[in-house]
Amino acid sequence: MKTDENGNPMWARTYGGSQADEARAVRETSDGGYILAGYTDSFGDPRDVYLVKTDADGGVLWSGTYGGEGVDVAVDVQETADGGYVLAGYTRSFGAVDFDMYVVKTDNQGNLEWSSTFGGTGWDEAVAIQETSDGGFIVVGEYDIPRSVTGYLCDVYLVKTDEQGNLVWEKTFEGSRYKRMCGVEETSDGGYFLAGTHGSPEGLTSVVYLLKTDADGNLDWEKALEDVQDPSIMMYAMCSTSDGGYVVVGSQLRHGPLWLWLPNFARDIVAAKITEDGDLVWRKTIGSRNADETASSVLQTDDGGYLLAGTVANVVPGFQGLYFPSDAYVVQLDSDGNPL
Repeated sequence: MKTDENGNPMWARTYGGSQADEARAVRETSDGGYILAGYTDSFGDPRDVYLVKTDADGGVLWSGTYGGEGVDVAVDVQETADGGYVLAGYTRSFGAVDFDMYVVKTDNQGNLEWSSTFGGTGWDEAVAIQETSDGGFIVVGEYDIPRSVTGYLCDVYLVKTDEQGNLVWEKTFEGSRYKRMCGVEETSDGGYFLAGTHGSPEGLTSVVYLLKTDADGNLDWEKALEDVQDPSIMMYAMCSTSDGGYVVVGSQLRHGPLWLWLPNFARDIVAAKITEDGDLVWRKTIGSRNADETASSVLQTDDGGYLLAGTVANVVPGFQGLYFPSDAYVVQLDSDGNPL
């Protein structure tokens, strides 16, 4: 769906076939069109990465599928400096034992140039990818390690490749429960800034988690923002800002009266502004009483504010945890995080 600057729909398009097809990421391209990446069951075997290029009005210019005989999914896509595209996600068609991180590079017409897999023996997947200043790529995701007592816990998995997808280095950052990142950005000093969510050892709360590395992936610092925590908080997307900082967005369960000790199973949007040093500038919670709302993407607008996109579903009256079908949802914030 394309909207005008006031959020009014201009056009809406659907892509795919007769089975389940889903876009997990969309970006505007340098020619004014759009690139969508996700998966297709309609054209997959049984499920393949699905890439669709459109013009400025959403008309299909070309599409492509990538993968093997297993499940292959893309969760992020970026246009590259050479005019092509790089996708990141996970695959069970290639790699080691379980799902592996999957990176695919195409030319500007969607023709496959190369693909690479990374990971261990557990479930490993990418959540975000960026082209780096040296022409290579930085990929962040989850690295699942089987542990006999606690089961599978996901740790941060950071992979640096050259321009051909060859491994330069890989790093894992372990936690006592889980660390799930939602984005990565190259910093002015050549290092990398990551943001996501970290669950506490006892499983009673989660916090916004930040991590900074040097150019070789060595840890510079890590922070857990205690002012942005909740048992249910989960961050889904981040973007860099014009002042050198970052905004991260996600959701948390909305809580009922304190004496209930239980959430009402509907979510509110959470947004937080962070400096380049990982200090909290502001934190906002956005939601309405009778709706389940979440944000899964964010970008900064020309006026210094922020545009959040996600889903909203009305709660069925009298039935906690039961919702009507969800709709696409767009929220605009000013530079201080206040809804407009």
